[in-house]
Amino acid sequence: MKKINLVYWRADEKWDNFGDALSRVIVERLINKDKYELVFNEPNVATNLIAVGSSLQFARDGYYIYGTGVRVFNQPKHYTTLNVSAVRGPITRHYLSDYHGIPCPDVYGDPALLISRFYMPKNIPHLNDKIGFVPHYSRQGNHKQCQFYVINPCDDWNHVMDQIYSCKYIISSSLHGLICADAYCKPNLWLDENIEGGNIKFCDYFLSQGRQETCITSLDHFNEDLLYRGGNIVNLDALERAFPFQQ
Repeated sequence: MKKINLVYWRADEKWDNFGDALSRVIVERLINKDKYELVFNEPNVATNLIAVGSSLQFARDGYYIYGTGVRVFNQPKHYTTLNVSAVRGPITRHYLSDYHGIPCPDVYGDPALLISRFYMPKNIPHLNDKIGFVPHYSRQGNHKQCQFYVINPCDDWNHVMDQIYSCKYIISSSLHGLICADAYCKPNLWLDENIEGGNIKFCDYFLSQGRQETCITSLDHFNEDLLYRGGNIVNLDALERAFPFQQ
């Protein structure tokens, strides 16, 4: 049985950021378990895959790329060849094909969008009239006195999904807070907190959705009129078919 190593960011063995944890969740559900053995962040594996998140900087020659995205344009580059089946959005495709000459299909979408096909969240009734706020994991300690219902991005991924699904609206400075809100058609709004690495990943995702880059820079500026209500428009069938280890 061929071993496939999923490379994804993890802070340590004690906790995951839910967006990064979704890489493991999605790939576990897509991979052909009769043909492949899936491992995680193991060294010295011949076949490596990167999926959910802004993790292109982890790629090395010959890696498989499925829906990941570029974080910054001047990131270190350790590859000249990649096996690309899908990317997060047009900016990543432009970065790979035009800047580095790497063939890249126009199949767009962060694979975390597929979570709606694999997990039906549990409704939490007392949150149905709440506005949920998903901070970036690096800023979660900054919002303890927030006027909104704060969703801990380092909780178990399924609990985060339950809370996003249950709230009336979502505000998020975490990209995957917005992506998962879109996956479950939950109206949402981007809080731009000048996260390290800049806003390329947000712009990349928004372009894939044909979505305007509407944001607020303070929770005090929340206005229902600014909410994005379009949900996901990426072709999920095409995104799912692009996964390279189904057959």
